[in-house]
Amino acid sequence: TIPFCVITGRHMVKEDWCICPNSGMPALYSEYVKYLTELVAEERVDPILGLAVTVDQLVHVTNPDLTFFSSTDNTADCLELDEDL
Repeated sequence: TIPFCVITGRHMVKEDWCICPNSGMPALYSEYVKYLTELVAEERVDPILGLAVTVDQLVHVTNPDLTFFSSTDNTADCLELDEDL
């Protein structure tokens, strides 16, 4: 199963991956940044929980373990964070 982006509804791609800091759901990094920058500050919330989120809170993920999503719902354990971003 290929996970879906919480921002666009499109399938995730390995090179453009992040996790929503509030819901823990996967999102396309570039689309999440675009989504947040197009909104006024008061409207910058994650689409799942409606909690405030900023671009600075997004962490680009490299090498997501895609097999992890086929057996569990906890995304935090499958991530290798890109510390350069």
